[in-house]
Amino acid sequence: MRIFSGVLAVLAAVSLWGIADAKVKIKKVCGPDLERFCKDVKKGEGRKACLAGHASELQPVCRDALKARIAGKAEKA
Repeated sequence: MRIFSGVLAVLAAVSLWGIADAKVKIKKVCGPDLERFCKDVKKGEGRKACLAGHASELQPVCRDALKARIAGKAEKA
């Protein structure tokens, strides 16, 4: 049972690490697009929604990272 609990703890940590990694990736790859389209939107006030509203105008790498982040949230819901 202790091994199972340890495995669950590791899986939870890896999952959280992946979420944090996705947030860092979006911030890094979407920085120019955030500045261009959403510079007046503060963190926590809908920056991802702002980017999504400009999806056709985003750099491909940003658009892909945003899609992956949204898909990851949908899978967890």
